[in-house]
Amino acid sequence: MSRVLDWDITVPFRWTCGPVYGRFLGGLKEKQLLGFECPRCQEVYCPPQDICPRCGGDFDPEQCRPLGEEGDLVSFTVVEANLFGPRPDDEYLRRRIHPADLGEHPLLWPPDPPYAIVMVRLDGAANNFLHLARGEDLSRLQVGCRMRAVWKEEREGFLLDLDRFTVL
Repeated sequence: MSRVLDWDITVPFRWTCGPVYGRFLGGLKEKQLLGFECPRCQEVYCPPQDICPRCGGDFDPEQCRPLGEEGDLVSFTVVEANLFGPRPDDEYLRRRIHPADLGEHPLLWPPDPPYAIVMVRLDGAANNFLHLARGEDLSRLQVGCRMRAVWKEEREGFLLDLDRFTVL
């Protein structure tokens, strides 16, 4: 004979983003897109990764510089339907995502459609920046068009401090 037990298990943990990505997030709080230069191959990446994808070099958090807020649209996908269902209510979130209060965590649920997932190659960067575009600009999206970062008024040092990219 077997029994099924039903309950939630909570696993508390803390995660650090590390010195390079932490510096990148700090830049976002100050409305700066920081590019990190690889000391071996001199390629600049924004956002940075743990190691250089080209040569495997380690990024130095001190080897960064502000990039502009503009770049070229490399690719995009327009999302016109909500495939994920409505966002759960806060009571459900408190029960399911305890102990961290992630009820307002913006990456758990996508924005209301329509929106676009965009890849923007910032001027001076060797990689693409994956982010969002929203609003009336969606009809103007086309590969190669110029995009500019739009910042939230209040920033916390989080990826979505950069609210979206918009067509110039």
